[in-house]
Amino acid sequence: MKTKEVTRVNINLSTDLVNKVDNFASENGINRTSAVSVIISTYFRQEEAVKAIKEATEIMQQSKA
Repeated sequence: MKTKEVTRVNINLSTDLVNKVDNFASENGINRTSAVSVIISTYFRQEEAVKAIKEATEIMQQSKA
């Protein structure tokens, strides 16, 4: 299996946001770093899906015209 290259990132977050990430991590049996990675990855996959849906909708609307 190919190992993914990783980069260490230090960020400042509100305590409330860190608590939410920690709760997510606890609920999913993962550590904070993994939780942040999952959350960010999920966000970007959802953004790509929304973009694809918008593009498909535009194509369908254009084909009706």
